[in-house]
Amino acid sequence: MIPLLNGYTLMRTDPNDYRELRFQNYLEAMQYQYEFERQFSGKNARPDYAVSMSNGLFLFDVKDLDPYTPLGFMQFDSRPCIREKINRGRKKFKEFKEFPCAVVLQDNGNLQGPPPTDTPKTETGFIGGDGMMIRNGRPQNTTISALVTLR
Repeated sequence: MIPLLNGYTLMRTDPNDYRELRFQNYLEAMQYQYEFERQFSGKNARPDYAVSMSNGLFLFDVKDLDPYTPLGFMQFDSRPCIREKINRGRKKFKEFKEFPCAVVLQDNGNLQGPPPTDTPKTETGFIGGDGMMIRNGRPQNTTISALVTLR
């Protein structure tokens, strides 16, 4: 939706920004069937993409990280801007708890770490005490099923 004067909005039928076009190119390359800003009966929000697969319908909302990345050489904590994008996606998906929903984070490379030299040991779990998914040992904020980085 594009906000206009007097509280009106214009519904778009095609993506017109780089992040959405980039994600759409990925969907087309993978030959996934999708709809852009599909209208769902009885719901106000329109996720950017509804993707149909053999095991159901998946919803995606594409967010851009790059405007929040400072320029120059410095230490930068990217968590606040990432959390803000997750929260915006969570609000958009509030009406869609019956579907798997993912926030796609568009990154032009500014938030990438150095390339790994060895295959790191991986562990499953949550770190830190200020997470958004587990608090006091209980799951919360389960509207979003996945975070996807688009590079």
